[in-house]
Amino acid sequence: MDKIRLIVMDLDGTLLNREGRVSDENREALLWAQQKGVRIAACSGRYAENVSLVFMDSGLSGPVIGSNGAQMMDAPMGRTCWRHFIAPEDGKLVRESLDKMGLEYFIFADRMVVTSNPAARHHSELSMGERITALSEVRFGHGREAVDEAVDRGVFKFYVCDNGQLPRVREALQALPGINLTQSFPWNLEIMARGVDKGRGLSELAEHLGLPLSQVMAFGDQENDLPMLLKAGVGVAMGNAEEEAARKAAFHTLSNQENGVAFFVRKVIGEQYGG
Repeated sequence: MDKIRLIVMDLDGTLLNREGRVSDENREALLWAQQKGVRIAACSGRYAENVSLVFMDSGLSGPVIGSNGAQMMDAPMGRTCWRHFIAPEDGKLVRESLDKMGLEYFIFADRMVVTSNPAARHHSELSMGERITALSEVRFGHGREAVDEAVDRGVFKFYVCDNGQLPRVREALQALPGINLTQSFPWNLEIMARGVDKGRGLSELAEHLGLPLSQVMAFGDQENDLPMLLKAGVGVAMGNAEEEAARKAAFHTLSNQENGVAFFVRKVIGEQYGG
């Protein structure tokens, strides 16, 4: 195993516990690793401004990759280093397909978070919307006019949450060109541009920092995490990981409720840099 110089973490089900918080154990282990000279970063399905607030509220700092690799900031609410949009013509096909199936969905676009249902609100708007708007240029929209504007501006990700229809929806969307499908939970479907996933996000971040992938450690628990677990020199599945991620990851740790990130970081970084 090469000496680790970058730790990249998923949020939900990985760094965060069931209450959606970074535990004291995880935070202290990551700050300790930073003191050793190891960089840390987040790579989440959440949009980058949402991820930024999680890091900021937890006292953590480092690059932030959002929307499953579609966008990256060099620090929480920092400079945007890259954006990978679904092409407008492909976004229109996705929108038309979802509308035809009568589904509600969210869109995460360039400085926009949109709900297709005019009466719905994304949870981040309800819990932290005022802060996000105050700290960034992101605004929130609702209904068809906002959907059309977001598709024209550039979509990072469509998000569908519908337990009963997801297999049918996934089958229908797989026939569309220019998109990539994944899931961050069994009950959702996430749609990005073709070629965009967390593995690409991790690779681009490592290149940006001038690090080989062999010196990167990544943590995750779901299907959308698998590309980065396979790209990283040390890909670590959480104890609560879904079956495929657990089976294909080279390394394993405790669950998110058991501070699995802290456990593995302390073990490996302690061995490499001294406890």
